[in-house]
Amino acid sequence: SSDLQVDPCHAIVSSVVATLIGLKPIIYLHEDDSVQEIAVAMRNEIINALSTSSALGQVVTSLASAPISLTLIKDATTLQELSVVMESAVYQRENMRDAGKYGSWSRFVTPKRAKQKRTAKSAEITANRDDPSDTSFKIDGLSVMSLSLLLVWGEHAEDITRKLESPEESLLVLSPCNLLLCKACLPASQSTDDRCNIANLNLISHYPSVDNIVAGGAKSKSALLSAKIVKMCLEHASSSSGVYGDTRIGLSVFRAAIGDGKTVFN
Repeated sequence: SSDLQVDPCHAIVSSVVATLIGLKPIIYLHEDDSVQEIAVAMRNEIINALSTSSALGQVVTSLASAPISLTLIKDATTLQELSVVMESAVYQRENMRDAGKYGSWSRFVTPKRAKQKRTAKSAEITANRDDPSDTSFKIDGLSVMSLSLLLVWGEHAEDITRKLESPEESLLVLSPCNLLLCKACLPASQSTDDRCNIANLNLISHYPSVDNIVAGGAKSKSALLSAKIVKMCLEHASSSSGVYGDTRIGLSVFRAAIGDGKTVFN
């Protein structure tokens, strides 16, 4: 997260979201046809840019799932490091004589030092929990805005395809659904944990947990938006599955990407 320029990213994503939201009433309600045409052209250009650039779309999904992916990477890395520490401790225990009450651990941990660390950690968590300048707080806000962009993107894709001859095929192309069903690009990690081999939709489906819903603020918003995105992706996959010649394929891909729903509301 240190390499992520949160504030510029938030400004860019929020401006795109605001533009797409603002264009919709102009497209449908403005009395001047020429203004409507300009708004439609702008809307189509933005949606085409998002849907045709895999790199750009992957950036949006990565930002949308950043809190979840960073947590998974951290957990996987911590487990890997813990395994190394435990193996080292076993080796030292077998090859060194006991040195006091805590054996080979005595030079690393003492009751006083452990208590001091716990006290300091508790104070740090309390101080940073509601600090708006905290990086994690900012990343949560950025993820909310990116989730909003995915949802608005999908809604505009639906609007565009309603007037086309092959709406199902076009929806598959313009919607963020394809991107959400693809493998996520997680932050760099040396871990080979299976949890890091996951689809974008699966990552996003981690948001609607009971803890996030009752937490309020950005976490609660993320849970609500992600539930709407999962519903949207299900609808798009279902309506577009006939393009493959088999209506079951789209739903099968959806189920595989979301992990058969095991992460939703867990």
